Amino acid sequence: MADHVCARCKPELPRTHCKASVGHRPSWKLWQTAVAFTLLAPWQTPASAEPGASTNSIEFAQALQIAVENSPQLQAQGHSIRAVQAMRQSAGEWPDPVLRAGVDNLPVSGNDRGRLTADTMTMRRIAISQEITGSEKLDARRRRLDGEIQREHQNRRVQIAALQRETALAWIDTFFSDQQRRVLATQRAEATLAVDAAIAAYRAGRNTQADVALAQSAVATIDDRAIQVDRQGQVAQAQLARWIGRMANPETRGGLPAWATSVPADDQGVELHPAVLALDAQIATALADRDLASAAKRPDWTWEISLGQRGGDKANLFSIAVSIPLPVATSRRQDLDIAARVAQIDQWVAQRAELIRSHIAERQTLRAEWSSHRDRLRLLDNRLLPLARERTTATLNSYRSGTVSLVSVVDARRNEIDIAMQRLDIEREQARTWAQLRYLLPDGSASQYTNTERAK
Repeated sequence: MADHVCARCKPELPRTHCKASVGHRPSWKLWQTAVAFTLLAPWQTPASAEPGASTNSIEFAQALQIAVENSPQLQAQGHSIRAVQAMRQSAGEWPDPVLRAGVDNLPVSGNDRGRLTADTMTMRRIAISQEITGSEKLDARRRRLDGEIQREHQNRRVQIAALQRETALAWIDTFFSDQQRRVLATQRAEATLAVDAAIAAYRAGRNTQADVALAQSAVATIDDRAIQVDRQGQVAQAQLARWIGRMANPETRGGLPAWATSVPADDQGVELHPAVLALDAQIATALADRDLASAAKRPDWTWEISLGQRGGDKANLFSIAVSIPLPVATSRRQDLDIAARVAQIDQWVAQRAELIRSHIAERQTLRAEWSSHRDRLRLLDNRLLPLARERTTATLNSYRSGTVSLVSVVDARRNEIDIAMQRLDIEREQARTWAQLRYLLPDGSASQYTNTERAK
């Protein structure tokens, strides 16, 4: 059987050992250099990768602004506030007066049946009455609706904070998915070059088929990670599109918030959290309800005036009357209502205390997580990543000298890549923790940052 020749001698034949000329046989050093160059190809670190702008890209602050301006939920809350405000304007008014008209003592039998003027007792009557509501009750009604208005305002601030927080988290997830995609694309290009180099070395008889399979498995591993990152990115983009509404599959760019440098440092302002203020408003409403229940012991009274017209030469009649309800069973009615309102007040006060504790614990937990992520990033940047790079360099030097196999080189390189990707994951978690802390209160609140902790 004729020996195959190399591609330089006969390009249409596969590359095997070239026996036509020793000069055509690639040297061992050449294949080592090719593999080493491929595995040491410069690649961009995830921390410094910057996504490029596109026609459908969006900055962090822009995303938050769009989310707030175009939220149907906030629009609905605004309508609710206006509804309560309209009710507040009418809360201090008396009920409408009542007009009555009728006929008294109309004969229904005998010769005078149905006649309005035949009998001296028949009278056509018209009356007007007005219920007089006490000033204490009117004031309690106004205060109750004032509390509801304040509660609606604070609930709207709670919704704004939640909207900004969810938008920030979706933007951060989209941003880091873009980062990971770019890093994996670079890594795949490098791994593909490594496969080409391994195949070339195998055809030259300097590598084994196992080395080729190893290089190809590295590419497949990167492809698998890319599929996972794509899925995460699609989910993040769907969430971001939900909040900003008018942009499909938005890409993130620029305007990075300071998630790595600052975080709220204390619990000042917890009592100014809109959820706590909403409970304060609920307590004010419950106090007004208690006062209304107390005012029920002094019921409203009603006056009425009427004019009666009789037929013939009979005199017309004028009447005036006052109606006053008599609370004769206050222990079974009004006192129980008052006790119920007092119990509700105690309920809201206890819930307020629990909510403050919950917010303090949440802040402390998030700050601890943020600090942990910061410390891990410092460890990765200062020790693990440099050590991984040193290991890769040392392994490559040993590979060039022929003391280690390609397996060791690929393993060192994979370890370096894993640490770099781990760094991205940790930074994303740090950014998410920062967003959860930053938007416990809606953006723009004066109590948002009373102190700032600077990362050192």
